[in-house]
Amino acid sequence: MTTELQLLSGAERMLAEAITVQDFQDIINKADLAQAFARKAKLGTASINHATIIRVRAEQGLADAVDAGQAAGEIVEKGRPKQDQERSGVRTFKDLELTKQRVAEARTLRDGFTADELVERAAAANARDKALSRDKLVKDAAAKKTKQRRERSRSAHPLPDGAQRRAATRRGPCTSGSANGPPGCWYPAGR
Repeated sequence: MTTELQLLSGAERMLAEAITVQDFQDIINKADLAQAFARKAKLGTASINHATIIRVRAEQGLADAVDAGQAAGEIVEKGRPKQDQERSGVRTFKDLELTKQRVAEARTLRDGFTADELVERAAAANARDKALSRDKLVKDAAAKKTKQRRERSRSAHPLPDGAQRRAATRRGPCTSGSANGPPGCWYPAGR
């Protein structure tokens, strides 16, 4: 029990002081170790959930650190660095030992949950004596994001006067047309 508590308290301290991508990756690794130890030592779901929440919070911080690095021009946004970026030391995800999927999931977790919502999730899981799953949290955050996007779409402003939206047909993309205009494209009514 003390080893797991030491790992978690060390990870929480590091989380408060973390700034760089590497800092957050170290915290994620410590939280994973603590979670594995808690499972192996059968310390209970509260310990497992505590480690899971620390890991998720570290992933949220990782997303912020990557975004800040990209905004500052220290991390390449897409693909490989250009020649002038290579000379200036701009790093890629590969240099940082990250994958696009891991960064995308971290951003999904960051955008999907606040710290308070994570604490509530952990408390509810502890009350049911169920272990939180990071993958389930990612899935729930993505569903929440999709729901918000749909709600925004439904409450969007109507199309400009006289414009219509045609459903795409099997005839192809917007380049193939008909007498009324290309299917699946925006065009003024009566054309």
